[in-house]
Amino acid sequence: MKHLHPLMLRVTGRILQMLLHAYPAAFRLRCGTAMLDLYRERFSEAVHGTGVLAGAALFVRTAVNFVWTGAVERMAGMPKLSVARPASVGAVLGDVARGVRFALKEIKSAPVLMAAALLSLTLGIGATTAVFGLVHAVLLNPLPFDEEDSLVRIYQIPHDRPIRISLIPLTYVEIERQQTVFSSLVAHRFSDAALLREDGIAERVVAISVSRDWLETLRVDPLLGRGFTPDETDAGADASVAVISHRLWQREFGGDRGVVGRQVTINQDSKTIVGVMPPRYNYPYHADVWLPMRVDPVGRGTWGLNVQGRLAPGVSLTQAEAELEVIGTRLAAEHPARHRGATLTPIPLRETLLEGDDRLVVALFGAVMFVLLIVCANLANLFLARGIDRHRQFAMRAALGASRVRLLRENFSENLTIALLGGLGGFAVATWAARFLVTLVPDALSYVVPDVSLDRTAFFFSALLATSCALIFGILPSWRTSDANPATVLQAGTRSIAGTRTWSADALVVCEIALAFALLAGAGLMVQNFRALNGLEPGYETPNLWLVTTAIDRPDYVESARRIHYVSEVEAAVRALPEVERVGTTSMFPWDRANTLARIEVEGRDFDPDERLLVNHRSVTPGFLETAAIPLLLGRHLNSSDRTDGNPVVVVSESTARFLWPNEDPIGKRVRNTRSTGDSGAWKTIVGVVADVREYDTHPMTWYVPYEQTANAPTAANLVIAVRVRGEVNAARLSGAVSSVDPTLAIREVLPATLLHAEAFAGERFTTGLLSVFSLGGLIMAAIGVYGVLAYYVSRRVREIGVRLALGARPNIILREVLLHGITLVVLGLGAGLLGSQVATRLVGSAIPELGRLNISAVIVAASILGLVAVVASYVPAQRAMRADPMEVLRAD
Repeated sequence: MKHLHPLMLRVTGRILQMLLHAYPAAFRLRCGTAMLDLYRERFSEAVHGTGVLAGAALFVRTAVNFVWTGAVERMAGMPKLSVARPASVGAVLGDVARGVRFALKEIKSAPVLMAAALLSLTLGIGATTAVFGLVHAVLLNPLPFDEEDSLVRIYQIPHDRPIRISLIPLTYVEIERQQTVFSSLVAHRFSDAALLREDGIAERVVAISVSRDWLETLRVDPLLGRGFTPDETDAGADASVAVISHRLWQREFGGDRGVVGRQVTINQDSKTIVGVMPPRYNYPYHADVWLPMRVDPVGRGTWGLNVQGRLAPGVSLTQAEAELEVIGTRLAAEHPARHRGATLTPIPLRETLLEGDDRLVVALFGAVMFVLLIVCANLANLFLARGIDRHRQFAMRAALGASRVRLLRENFSENLTIALLGGLGGFAVATWAARFLVTLVPDALSYVVPDVSLDRTAFFFSALLATSCALIFGILPSWRTSDANPATVLQAGTRSIAGTRTWSADALVVCEIALAFALLAGAGLMVQNFRALNGLEPGYETPNLWLVTTAIDRPDYVESARRIHYVSEVEAAVRALPEVERVGTTSMFPWDRANTLARIEVEGRDFDPDERLLVNHRSVTPGFLETAAIPLLLGRHLNSSDRTDGNPVVVVSESTARFLWPNEDPIGKRVRNTRSTGDSGAWKTIVGVVADVREYDTHPMTWYVPYEQTANAPTAANLVIAVRVRGEVNAARLSGAVSSVDPTLAIREVLPATLLHAEAFAGERFTTGLLSVFSLGGLIMAAIGVYGVLAYYVSRRVREIGVRLALGARPNIILREVLLHGITLVVLGLGAGLLGSQVATRLVGSAIPELGRLNISAVIVAASILGLVAVVASYVPAQRAMRADPMEVLRAD
């Protein structure tokens, strides 16, 4: 992806700049800048020539080369360890083979220890690879369109409110007429439809009406048949043709390849199937059926159009933005009521599908990388301890003429063998985890991520992770082990050697604790944010409230009287159920991702012409506000007297009243809608004020108009029947009561309001849950690291402790010293982690502003948990030291 190139170049460049420290200072000053410049040049050539994966491969090769040649350059300046002439290929392969054999021998000789190491690597690499699969699917997997980078969706964005509004037909037609930056445009319109199955039952399907140039703009070819001809789109619904999805073709027609030309009944109209779309294509809104549409700029309708455009060759997004801004300014002058105070904006199609959830996925990837780094730090400590035990062996080989490069090569081969075994196990774990992960993906991502499949890219990533882990956890132990002055080592005892190495293990534990603390603090911030969101009062009572959604968007329900009669009959049928207390209907329920807005004007008030007074538009029947239990603050609710032939009235939300009349009584004031919603812009008298409710886009300004007075509006075709019940309820009975009025209308869904409220935070729940799991894993790994280093610390001091106890030292002093050592590591780690978490929080906060700042409670909780676990991990080795028998220790020595 072209837009990833600058970010990848910047990040990989900084990593290589740090790796330059593998070289001596003089070498860095002489050659460092030129090496980085050459890398940047070759990286750009690789990405532009072959793609992002070629750039990633170049980075890996360069990083390994920096580490390897840096080690050689450093050794070149050490007289006692001069580098021999370059070894032959056979010699190198022999060293590698010896390293592999020794690694397998180590696994056999210490099965429990090596099993723990392999298990840690397997879980760490597996989790990271699984999340990488999700990141790859979200950011890099191609959408089912050719050249998706040139596809944009066009929105109208108000100046005073950062929301995206779909276009009305007039706007679409004018853009199509005036634009020069798009090679083609297409408009989609969503609707629920009823598909009549062979058994006579109406099934709800998602029907998408499309304008001209549908497949030409998106560049998708049908699997079978064809798309729509220009004559069919000009005829619109009268064309009586349809294209069906691959899913519907398989479900209803058994995958019959002779389906083209067959008839299907949609909304009681017979349609001829002219095409079947390919498997992954169900854009937009997980469509089942596509129908031709003629866009009439002067016809009835405020319904929004989902408009996509394909940028013409050579046209950039910036150029498209500039031209749409000019067109928007022109439309604002010609049609101020509909276009003033807003900007026409093109947004890349992938970005509109992700809805910001890509940021949460990237945050998850960062968290799981933290866990993997903690695993590597643990393994580095393990291999450091093993290296100390082998120090005399390496010193002996160095004394016999083995070069340091050869020793490093063998050591790295051992580490790489173990890491690759962990990588293979990790890929197997990731394959299982990916299948589980896709079940947790929120609906907002389900179109971009139909599945999380681990292909060869994920396999190579897993191998790259294993190699990187071998470098990370093996470089320090290998370097310290091979840094052997034979004379010194052979004259010293093992304990003397070990004493010079404890700082390395301590430093690694401090890093582990710092990483775990940052991870815990980040998880705490996410949990805090999720609890705050989940704890928000929706403004209505969700318990015992059920919602039944349907639509009457078809030709036989165009007339207001027919719609009003249908809604009345449905409410009567539902009210007749014994478990039902109240029932009411609205055109849209709070927390629906879609929305309908009205632009209002206040009688006797002048506002800035560019200020768009937008409110959420809801057509409701008498009883809806009472059924939803939205508190009445002033005046009255809507009632049965608010009919078609009555005075136009409206109930407004508290925020609306406060904004429009901050120090006045709003009852009796008049407002009207300057956008057509079927009420002809009539002045409406405010008869009541109700409490605010939470909406999906968080905008609380809402008005509620009587359904009968706006029944002819296109938005009134969407119906949500709210039902307040007593105790348990059978969803099938509710659905059956609604269907009994007109069985040919499909029911979209029947669900409790509590579930709708919970689904609004699906993305946050997904991220918070996984981040909490990763944090728990990091915490466990950090505890193991503290325990391991202190156990090692005690084991290497056992002779000293035995002598001190024999000379009369009190055991509690020994206990205090060991605990103090552990607590010192914890305090240093927490201090470093606090600084790191502040930096990480700022970085994540810049990408996810709604997360807020890390507060003191999250810091205290994270520090307390980690501190407690670390102290417990320190106590066990300390107790072992305190129980040491002096005579046994001295006899063993």
